[in-house]
Amino acid sequence: MTQTTDVDTAAPRRRNTFSDLYHERTHYQFIAHTRRWMIISGILILISISAFVFKGLNLGIEFEGGTQWQFTVAHGGASIDDVRNVIDPLGLGDAKVLILGDNGARVQFEETSAAKQQEVRAALAKYAGIQASEVSLTNVGPTWGDKVSNKALKALVVFFAVLALYLTFRFEFRMAMAALIAVLHDVIITVGVYAVTGFEVTPATVVAFLTILGFSLYDTVVVFDKVKENEARLGTVPGDTYSTMVNRSLNQVLMRSLNTSIVAVLPVASLLFVGTFVLGGQTLKDFAL
Repeated sequence: MTQTTDVDTAAPRRRNTFSDLYHERTHYQFIAHTRRWMIISGILILISISAFVFKGLNLGIEFEGGTQWQFTVAHGGASIDDVRNVIDPLGLGDAKVLILGDNGARVQFEETSAAKQQEVRAALAKYAGIQASEVSLTNVGPTWGDKVSNKALKALVVFFAVLALYLTFRFEFRMAMAALIAVLHDVIITVGVYAVTGFEVTPATVVAFLTILGFSLYDTVVVFDKVKENEARLGTVPGDTYSTMVNRSLNQVLMRSLNTSIVAVLPVASLLFVGTFVLGGQTLKDFAL
């Protein structure tokens, strides 16, 4: 009679508890369901790419260029319908209107003449019950957005190059390629979320994208490090295979990965709450989102 010592084989017979998770003794079968994860991931990537191609991104004024008016209503709250009733007769029917907090609003439109800008400014001031000088007026050229995009792309290329070199030196070339694919996977899906939902893409979004890459890379390196550590002991357990060793490695770093995500989500959620309900800061909301 042969006794099986492979914990991954016996794992499905009992349920994992929180104590198992906390002490890194879980036996979830990640590798056994690889095809399932690939199908889910493939569907998300297909949706993301389709939304990006057919719907596109809702680029902010910094990338498209144009004129922006921003103001705060003196009494009561601002609404999109009320603001549109003010600007539509002035020929701004295609303008973007965004409500900021309870009583703030932002209107974005293509570049217009100085006379038209002042006309819209006066109309919005009258609606808000404030002085025209209290309606901030900003003109942004599309070249500024091009510069930001080009610098972001250059930063991304440098990031990928340095990442590939480091992981090749730290682990091996195949792991470096896997990490690059994982990071690219996260970027595509994140872009897809913006394309599907229509969230506005701002310079803060670009910064946030680079931050996401950092978190994605960190989690990948943690997993690969544990795999390389366990790889040295591969074959010492009867019936152990490379797949079961990788599955065991994933379970051993599961709590660490969850802790990293929780530590990241808590301050981000705080920023989102403060930016949405307390200060009404659009930049905070954009970055946290």
